[in-house]
Amino acid sequence: MKRILEELKENQKLCSLYINFQDTSKFIFGKILEVDEMHIIFYSLSPDGEYDGLMLIKIDNILRIEYDDLYTARMNRLLDEKPAI
Repeated sequence: MKRILEELKENQKLCSLYINFQDTSKFIFGKILEVDEMHIIFYSLSPDGEYDGLMLIKIDNILRIEYDDLYTARMNRLLDEKPAI
């Protein structure tokens, strides 16, 4: 898991993280800014591509990671269309 997180960070890839043990269908979307032995710092984006905050997440709490999927492709298109601030 840590190796995948480090690769996503190095390549600045957008990803979905599933961290909700109560509802495993829910996820957060964004990119990983930092990885250490126990935690990551996650740059979260809302479904409309807006900044949604930074999160400190314990690696052991990550149930699943998705990237290079249809949702990520859709979000990449949305972010490409947004004007730069």
